[in-house]
Amino acid sequence: MLEPVSRRRSAQRGFSLIEVLVTVVLLSIGFLTTAKMQVSALRSNQSSLLNSKAVLLSAEIMEKMRNNPVGVENGNYSNKTTSGANAAPCGAAGCSPAQLAARDLFEWSAHFMDVRGVGNGYLPTLPGVSATQPATGSISNPIDGVYTISISWQGLIDGEPVPESFSAKFIP
Repeated sequence: MLEPVSRRRSAQRGFSLIEVLVTVVLLSIGFLTTAKMQVSALRSNQSSLLNSKAVLLSAEIMEKMRNNPVGVENGNYSNKTTSGANAAPCGAAGCSPAQLAARDLFEWSAHFMDVRGVGNGYLPTLPGVSATQPATGSISNPIDGVYTISISWQGLIDGEPVPESFSAKFIP
C-alpha cells in the first residue's frame, strides 16, 4: 500500500543545528591548528636561512684567506674581527699581502654593517646581536695551523630574540 506524500516527508530528517555547530567547531580547530603549524614552519625557515647565510659568510673569508697564503702565513688574518675593519689602500703596483688581508677583512665586514643611505647602501646580511650592536664575525689566532671562524647574530625563537652563532674550523 502506498503511503501519502506528506507522511514520507515527515520520515525524512535533515541535519540538526547541533550537528552543524559541532562540525563548524571541529573545522575551526583544524584550520587554527594548520595556521599554527604554518607559522612554526615559517620561523624554522627563517632560522635556517640565517644559518645558511652564516655558512656562506664564513666560506667567503675562507676563500679570501686561501687566495692570500702569504698574508695568512704573516698573521694578517689572525685574531681579527669585523668591527672596525679598515681597507688599506693599494699602490699602483698592486696590494701587498698585508694590504690584501686588510681589504679582505674590510669587504667581509661590510656584510655585517647597516649602511643604508650610504652610497649604494644595503642592509646587513645577518640581523644584529642587539638593537645597537651589529652581527659580528671573527677569526681566531691559529692553534696548530687551525683557524676558527665565528659568526654571531640575533635570531628569534617563539618571537623572542636569542643569540645565535656559527663557527667553523679552517686550515688554509
